[in-house]
Amino acid sequence: MAPSAAPTGATGAALDVQAVHDRTSPDRVLRFYAAALEQGQWNLAATAWHSTAGVTGATLKASYDRGAPVHLEIGKGDEEGAAGSSYYEVPVTLRFGDARPETGTLTLRRVNDVPGATPD
Repeated sequence: MAPSAAPTGATGAALDVQAVHDRTSPDRVLRFYAAALEQGQWNLAATAWHSTAGVTGATLKASYDRGAPVHLEIGKGDEEGAAGSSYYEVPVTLRFGDARPETGTLTLRRVNDVPGATPD
């Protein structure tokens, strides 16, 4: 269920809530996700995850609401295709205020237009 208007968070910047429906730009989805986390919009950030992943606004809040501002830096990603799916792997750095940064990789997967695939 997509909101009808672009919500704003503590920074006042409008979120690109339609990004979660973009089938061509994984960077756009990641920018939305990072902005939603940074603004504490946990429920909106959770919409970037597939419903079967078990990621909810409550789980994101529990993970990222540490009393210091959260910032997710997104690097340059690489896209690959395999067996009807596209994978986009991107290095990320997660920061909580002045604490030591945490680095890792996010992988986005999209099922291509194959028989039985749904928009989800």
